[in-house]
Amino acid sequence: LTGNNPLIASVLEVILLLLGVPWLIVIGWRQRRLGPKDYDPNEDGEISAQEMMLFLYKNLTFILDIGVALSLMVAIAAAFIYTSPWDKIELQVLAVTSIMLWCNFLNIIMPFKFFGVLVIIIYKMLIGDFFKFL
Repeated sequence: LTGNNPLIASVLEVILLLLGVPWLIVIGWRQRRLGPKDYDPNEDGEISAQEMMLFLYKNLTFILDIGVALSLMVAIAAAFIYTSPWDKIELQVLAVTSIMLWCNFLNIIMPFKFFGVLVIIIYKMLIGDFFKFL
């Protein structure tokens, strides 16, 4: 669609920057949970791996939304710089952005019974194994 017409691609990128990025920031900011009761629920002063995992899970949407918004800003800024290394950087940042959007999509389909169980199992395996090696 936009391969032959760079003007259309530029207009779509500006629209994404002006509408998509602020929307992601607002939605992410509304869903944050950064209070002291969130990172230390039993208030013992020590943060265990289980509490850190729970804190990460509570703020997953916030982290993903802000990460996607920031990476989209970097990718769009790289798109308007027409030198050779920035083209590769734009594609790499967009690849990371698509992975974060996919993770956000998995977080959104979690309330559905069939998908929710699978997503929770995948999440617990990945995060649990990650914190074992820290």
